[in-house]
Amino acid sequence: MLAASPEVVLEYKRRYQSLPSIIASSMAGRAIVRPANLAFIGTTSLYGERPNQYDRTSYPCGVVGGPKGESVRYRYLTSHERNRTSGVGTFQFGRDTKAAIEKYMSSTTNGRRVNNVFGEGTSPKLRSLRDGLNALGINSDEMLQHGIEKVVYGATLIANTANYLLRFDDTPQYLFSLDEAQASTMKIAQHWFERWASVRMRRNETKLKLLTHTLVRPIRHGARVLLPSDDADQLSFRIDWSRPE
Repeated sequence: MLAASPEVVLEYKRRYQSLPSIIASSMAGRAIVRPANLAFIGTTSLYGERPNQYDRTSYPCGVVGGPKGESVRYRYLTSHERNRTSGVGTFQFGRDTKAAIEKYMSSTTNGRRVNNVFGEGTSPKLRSLRDGLNALGINSDEMLQHGIEKVVYGATLIANTANYLLRFDDTPQYLFSLDEAQASTMKIAQHWFERWASVRMRRNETKLKLLTHTLVRPIRHGARVLLPSDDADQLSFRIDWSRPE
């Protein structure tokens, strides 16, 4: 909720309102400074399952000086072709593997340095790994496909999103007041506490669940990651805590 708050909008403007746009400036050959009005926030879920926390993340605009009956809400985004991300990334590669591929690429005569510069395309890590895998004769399209799809969400912060982003409107019409932004942050937090946290804290089932959580071994808290069963073809790095050191 706070990511889509008036205080974030003002901080975004403070940081970027005087900075030239890298892509626009490169194309024009001169410094191009565009309005730094944050109008839309996009994100993805941790996993590709619904419902998740974003499906119910919202706050009423009336809480922060906006129109009553409206809300700032993360909405599920989909298209006719896909309703999940394709599952491409680099986290499945270990640090040593990434370092070895980068070292190999830097030693080749035709190795091109991948810079961490906005406007050069996809993430530098992904491009570096793609170039290195291809140079080693490995199909990078297959190796970079980790298969963990994610759900895409977006939260619009203005009432005239389409017209503003398409430049039909010159001014964004925010769904909240930008006056007293810090006070708005406190009001959003208070709304979350009253609407979500306090209600669940009073439930007996919540109290019973909390009593089952423990940080001592064997760990049984709710954030525990359940490991898959052993695979005979893979090395095991699990520690048997029941066995003395």
